[in-house]
Amino acid sequence: MLASSFSLQAAVWENTNQWDQTWEEKYSNWVENEYNEEVYMKGKYEGIATDCADAVYGARAIFSFENGLPFAIRDTTGGPAMISNSMSRYDKIEDPIARLKKFLWYIFDIAGTKSLPQDTYPVLVNREFVAAGGAWIRPRITTRRFFTGAEETAQPGHAALIKKVEDTGVVFMIESTVPAAVRKLHSTSGLVFLPENTYGGLRKFYRPDNYKVPKNELPGYSLEQFEMGLDGRKRKLKAWRKEVYARLATREESKEETLQRYANNFCSMMQSRIEVIQKGEKKRLALGQCMNEKEFDLYSTPSRDGKARDALKEFVEVEFDSQKVTEKRLEKLSGYLASCGDLNVNAQVKMTMLEAAIKMAKEDMSSDPNQTFAARWGLEKEKRTGCKQYY
Repeated sequence: MLASSFSLQAAVWENTNQWDQTWEEKYSNWVENEYNEEVYMKGKYEGIATDCADAVYGARAIFSFENGLPFAIRDTTGGPAMISNSMSRYDKIEDPIARLKKFLWYIFDIAGTKSLPQDTYPVLVNREFVAAGGAWIRPRITTRRFFTGAEETAQPGHAALIKKVEDTGVVFMIESTVPAAVRKLHSTSGLVFLPENTYGGLRKFYRPDNYKVPKNELPGYSLEQFEMGLDGRKRKLKAWRKEVYARLATREESKEETLQRYANNFCSMMQSRIEVIQKGEKKRLALGQCMNEKEFDLYSTPSRDGKARDALKEFVEVEFDSQKVTEKRLEKLSGYLASCGDLNVNAQVKMTMLEAAIKMAKEDMSSDPNQTFAARWGLEKEKRTGCKQYY
């Protein structure tokens, strides 16, 4: 009895089960049916702040906690040991949920899109291994200046959790964003970047006992997705995504389904944009000066806005066989956008999704966090600020 009591106190939670294929399937079903957009807004896990990588790690950790399964990730601080639920630093916290939250905050603090590729591996593109609970990752891409060697960020990293694979082959994901905050998660089906190196793409979590297993012996391990998508001599996103859907599909997606899906993707991007800009405006007013590189990285939206415009191009292409986005074309497809509801930018400002789409397509919405709130939403033109554009 004493040994059992000590075991409970010596770990974040006690392991009563071990990962196997049955538990992987249960995890996948749990993500698809229970890990929802409001998981951190209400209920047991209310109040946990997340960014994109946190929402991915959080799902695996919470399921492990709820089912007495081991959870472990590589130590990002450089230590030889794994960071796992066996750590004893939270012994003094009696409440299991409070202890888990402390553990999650620690994980979220030390881990991110840079570490996720070390805790996941790329898989075969089929319905067995590309499944709910897996990860979709774009590593942070940096380049170095030739003379100084200083880092120059080209693209920020991003990660999302696979929520469901439809019978049409479309991969739906659930995601958070930066900066970390207690927020409603967002859903999307936008595979919006081409996996260009083996640290990204469609991936599966390592089981704690699999970290030392040779990669070619891991369940479903494969690098095939990094060779897919050839269009002529080059790999292209559109061709890659088409091949992914074909491999995962059990039926063809209808034109109406495709149009609504692209509309929903755009709507989700606009909804998630609201919070980033609200926080950016608050920061801008508090600073009273130009944002530094870190602040610019947190509150700017060039990548997000670029993806939104790409979504609109694909949206109109379905109907018009051309990616030219015009106001007239968007108006013809406005019913799909209207199904999302209006965009409540703040208590005073509301616009229809059609209005938002037109402004975004015309690049009237500024991605620069040094611009005013009105300029960020295309309600006024950008003004010269003299502030540095980091990307």
